[in-house]
Amino acid sequence: MANIQTIRLIYYPESLSEKEYIKTFLEFIGFQILEEPFQTYEEFKETLNIAGSDYDLDIWLNLKPCFFNDDNAYISAVYYSRAKNVIAIDYYFSEIKDSQEYSVSAFSKKSRKIDKIYENVESKEELKKRVLEKLVEQLWYGDTEKQEDVKIVINSYVKHNIFVCLQSLTSLSLAGMDDNCNRRNNSYVHPTEFWEFCIKGFANFFNELQTVSKSLRTVYTLYAYTYAAIIYHKLMRATQYFYTDVTLNINPDYASIISLLKKLISIDKNFVGNWHLAIYNSNLCRGKEFEIREYLYHIIEELYGNVLNDKFASKYFTMMGDYFEFIGGNYSASHMYYEKALSLNKKDIRANIMIACNYHAQAGRYSTAETYLLQVLDLLCSPHNKSNIETTNYEILFKTNICLAKVYYNWKKNADGYVSIENAIKVLVSFQNARWINKIINDEEVWKVLKEHYKNGAPTQKLYNILYGWTGVFPMDVNGHLKKVIEAIKSKRD
Repeated sequence: MANIQTIRLIYYPESLSEKEYIKTFLEFIGFQILEEPFQTYEEFKETLNIAGSDYDLDIWLNLKPCFFNDDNAYISAVYYSRAKNVIAIDYYFSEIKDSQEYSVSAFSKKSRKIDKIYENVESKEELKKRVLEKLVEQLWYGDTEKQEDVKIVINSYVKHNIFVCLQSLTSLSLAGMDDNCNRRNNSYVHPTEFWEFCIKGFANFFNELQTVSKSLRTVYTLYAYTYAAIIYHKLMRATQYFYTDVTLNINPDYASIISLLKKLISIDKNFVGNWHLAIYNSNLCRGKEFEIREYLYHIIEELYGNVLNDKFASKYFTMMGDYFEFIGGNYSASHMYYEKALSLNKKDIRANIMIACNYHAQAGRYSTAETYLLQVLDLLCSPHNKSNIETTNYEILFKTNICLAKVYYNWKKNADGYVSIENAIKVLVSFQNARWINKIINDEEVWKVLKEHYKNGAPTQKLYNILYGWTGVFPMDVNGHLKKVIEAIKSKRD
């Protein structure tokens, strides 16, 4: 039987915390995730009606209230869905401090019964582990071997707080750090304690799994094992000039990682995540650009239409566009792939941004570029004209507002450019008070370090540098405004 790999995750934006926790774990073990948030009951019904058999699974998250808490109607909707399989999982990270009213329940189309409901779970930490265990039990209902294998990963994932560690990758990207970022005195990545926490998390996760790695039987557990090693090497490369704790050095080296990737592909050559992981690893290795293109061609030509439907495949057409845009130097090809991605999925955020900035804006079609970028802001469930930001996509939201500001300044719409800059700053500030992550994380020391990193580290420094680079380019009134913003950011950093 083919491995499960494509999942549509349906949820209300009010369940952002619960959604992000599940999505982060599923992606960490190799699943392809398509998010389907909805705002109204009508949108919800439409979402269910378009369920098809060209992907593996629907996960319905906290949808029971949509059925007015009618258990019979809820269960019936699961059973008669047109999706291949449905897992309905219900749990909430309570906002009540020290609450012991946590519970989690799950059932699926395949199990055809309500799974055991955990009530009065004693702590949020226990709840987080129970949620993943219940999800795994329904994902591989009746396959206890796969369940036991993946639960090994769950134990280490929770123990070493890998969810928080994975959030660090947003900071890394926001700081503009990649495989060529080995800069001395790089102030983007402080405080050191934050990176120490993240690096140790991935190292400890890998080292713990290494003791049982030969007994791991599924592509999912080996994927997580390999992914942790790759992330560890990425973080160590980015921080090597100020973080030098050699006691954390782990095996494998890059050559061994290649062996692990080959093993993954030999287990299941049609598992898209394996090829995606190979692309991710090649991005960190100099001289591997040709391999990236070959891996993408394999996904697009061999797996699209077979394993991936249009919406899932759009991401890889966009990645091919990025390849030609930034590595191949073929801009007509990059544009073709971005347009192809949008033809498959008009909600592809990355393709929308690249078409707006690198095609319409560069050609002076500022109104069209604005339309694309405003659509991205709406897709992120964060209306651009409101100060209340509720999203998990801080990196994309930040970059979109910066792109929009550039469009407005080139368009001579300076007042709108000011608003976009201020919205970019709000993205950074909003993370300090993000309800969705506060509901998940109850380790105050860890969360304090993470918030301080966002406040004084990567995103703020990146914004400062972008705006500083704009001074002298625009008219005097714009420069005056920018300098005030820059000074405000600088004072916050200091």
